[in-house]
Amino acid sequence: MDSEGALPSSSTAPAGAPRAYQPVRVEQTSVPGFGAGGGAVATVRNASPAWLAAYDPDASFADANGMVAAPNVDLIGETLEQVAAEASFMANIKVLEAAQGMVKRLYELAD
Repeated sequence: MDSEGALPSSSTAPAGAPRAYQPVRVEQTSVPGFGAGGGAVATVRNASPAWLAAYDPDASFADANGMVAAPNVDLIGETLEQVAAEASFMANIKVLEAAQGMVKRLYELAD
């Protein structure tokens, strides 16, 4: 997230200047009929645009205007997605625990 680099269009960047981090996005889509009752497929794509111009005149690779390439990462959005994924995971665990309890009860009734 915090790995700036020289602007790709900058001709004044020194040789060997670092490149900005290339963030990726993971998109999940449901697939009906996959496996027992459906599933999901994850697709990884490069973020577009990969970087945004940021002002950092102290960077050794900054252009004449003091601009560098900063990764296009939205920290608040990423944090919210992480919290939502955790909540979804916990809900799925509860569903599995409930199903396990029902199967256990069914076996007890069959005895």
